Amino acid sequence: MATNDAAVPCPFCGLGCDDLSLTGGSDSPRLEAAGCPKAEEGFSLALGAPAATPAIAGRRCTLDEAVEHAGRLLAEARLPLFAGLAGDLLDIQAALRLAEAAGGVVDHRNGAGLTAAAAALQAGGLMTTSLGDARNRADLWLLVGDVPRRFPRITERLLEPRERLHMDDMPEALVIGEAPPAGTSGGAFEHLPVPAGGLHDFIQVLRARLAGRHLDGEPDAGIEALVQRLGNARFPVIVYAPAALGDHGDLVIRALGGLVRTLNDSGRAALLPLGGGDGDVSAHQAAAWHSGFGMGTSFHSGVPEYDPALWSTGRLLASGEADLLVWVSSLDAAPPPATAVPTLVFGHPASRFDATPELFVPLAVPGVHRHGVVHRGDGPALLPLKALTASELPAGAEVFERLAAGLGTEVQS
Repeated sequence: MATNDAAVPCPFCGLGCDDLSLTGGSDSPRLEAAGCPKAEEGFSLALGAPAATPAIAGRRCTLDEAVEHAGRLLAEARLPLFAGLAGDLLDIQAALRLAEAAGGVVDHRNGAGLTAAAAALQAGGLMTTSLGDARNRADLWLLVGDVPRRFPRITERLLEPRERLHMDDMPEALVIGEAPPAGTSGGAFEHLPVPAGGLHDFIQVLRARLAGRHLDGEPDAGIEALVQRLGNARFPVIVYAPAALGDHGDLVIRALGGLVRTLNDSGRAALLPLGGGDGDVSAHQAAAWHSGFGMGTSFHSGVPEYDPALWSTGRLLASGEADLLVWVSSLDAAPPPATAVPTLVFGHPASRFDATPELFVPLAVPGVHRHGVVHRGDGPALLPLKALTASELPAGAEVFERLAAGLGTEVQS
């Protein structure tokens, strides 16, 4: 168990910062000021909840009783929906195996963003880079949407790092979309609001002007200045969070991909998609490894069927096709979606509920109550997580293995 550690990794954001520190000793560890509201909230909430009791319909029960009750409901369900999936890789892998054993559907809470990213990649490919390469070589950052709010330390970790290959040539940074939160940028960001036509059209205009095409109407001075800066940059990198791009995120990502291809006609540029930090990148990777498909896959027919629109959480709950919601969320205490469908929550010990669920099984929080592993937001890097404080809370994989065994299927890890 790691306490008073000067290199604590954080699982609560896609940046995967691993330089946090604990104080207070092994009995009452607490995070030193991290300069990151997400880390401070995530660690404070989990460190303050080292224990919790399972409950059936609000009545306290033992873990054995909870597992027996969940097993009975899973066996009786016609189409159980495994959603949320905000955990580390170990939680999600075990949940996927249980979902297949139960003939259910899997969908992540950021399923729309994952689907948009996969659709854009399928449509035409994307030229991407990693956090490390971008940090060392980018001379112009274009942050799209609400990236500074989602990743509070992005200025410190990427734009003003303590170590960088080319420290004598610090990058410029522009934000297109939501203005950076007060105090986040440290003066590093230049904010460009999205014009009335919307983000997609704005990107397409940028691309057309970079390609030398003339457009109807008076030239927009702001766009012309940005075209010139992008054209003059040695390595511009465009950062976005697929989970934040809305209903037509695939079109925006495809437009960004086209912009980068145009820039690469005469230079070098890349995209840097960042996962939202709710375990979405780990869920995507685990699902691809498990079945060959991503989130939005059904195991109901006995073989995996991928259709993220058909198997989305919102549609299945609204239509009544799902008759049991299995909400997995060991990293986050947010409540499951409101639904009349019986809900089993395997989640954070400090979970909040708008309505009492049919079952609540508190799980150990990876990176606080137990060791674990989670993918960094850019995908290729795995971040090992440490157990920081003593806890008797069960790991998600332990509970899901017991349930799968009860359904007559051994969970193969």
